[in-house]
Amino acid sequence: MEKLKIGKIVGTHALKGELKIRSFSDFNDQRFVVGHKLYLNEIVDPFIIKTVRVHKGNYLISFEGLQDINLVEKYIGYNVYGLKEDVELDDDEYFYDDLIDKGYVDTYRHCNNEKQEYSWVGRTNDGYRYDYGFVSADLKTSILDCRYLHETRKNGLTDHSGIVIELEI
Repeated sequence: MEKLKIGKIVGTHALKGELKIRSFSDFNDQRFVVGHKLYLNEIVDPFIIKTVRVHKGNYLISFEGLQDINLVEKYIGYNVYGLKEDVELDDDEYFYDDLIDKGYVDTYRHCNNEKQEYSWVGRTNDGYRYDYGFVSADLKTSILDCRYLHETRKNGLTDHSGIVIELEI
């Protein structure tokens, strides 16, 4: 039972116990479903989704037995986790950790170690690193640089920053 971080609780909404969740998942249609189990921080027991709706780009979710703002305020700031096996991937889809485990190299992380930079930034100026470049382990020593080109996003060409990977051939 492997848990993956899929979001963060950023607030509450109204009085009926709805939590505002910012999703990090590419599989929202499989993660945020009535009856589905989610996990919060290190709490062992799952929380069962009672209601789900989208509001201003966030998911508003209430959990069974917790339909009161006074019962859920304490969870603001908690990370939200889902089970890896709850998502059905297509043949050409992989989880990030699976690629790393297979020996692929995240070129941006290789070149920028601890630097935190985003390839997508939302209306509220919150960012996420949605765009990646991987190379096989054989090419790891050929990586010269990896960086984001934010001009593509800032100039309105797309809502994502471009990614440049330089390899020595």
